[in-house]
Amino acid sequence: MSEKENNYELAYWLDGDLDEGAVKTEEENVKALVSKQNFTISDFILGPKRDLAYDIKHKTNGYLGTIHFHGQGAPINDLKKELDFCKPILRYLIVIVSIQEPVTAKKPIKRISRISKSIETMPMPEEPKIDIDFNDLDKKLEEILKQ
Repeated sequence: MSEKENNYELAYWLDGDLDEGAVKTEEENVKALVSKQNFTISDFILGPKRDLAYDIKHKTNGYLGTIHFHGQGAPINDLKKELDFCKPILRYLIVIVSIQEPVTAKKPIKRISRISKSIETMPMPEEPKIDIDFNDLDKKLEEILKQ
């Protein structure tokens, strides 16, 4: 029985101390490692040098690369072993990417305009009105201060 073919994504950080030529070489090496395990590369991206959120192997910056590939999952452990021995790779992560069709609602979504209309028409409670006589207030204040 043949194994199901999966879509994978490999995200990796290359050492930021590499010069441009070495970065291109290491990018080709990583793609060769993936192809060597009988995976088919569908897309690859290598971004500019970026600061890391925290130090990885005492490095503060690096190049974030992403490779999308597909194939049978059996040689994925061999690929991980190969990547572990690749010194310029600071860290990597391989995930299975599931391609799903967009989910559609079975029933149309009802708008809640009735609620918003009722809120708009709801009368606001009135604040209680307090009738203050300032003369009485002054007298009370003078009595309190005299004590």
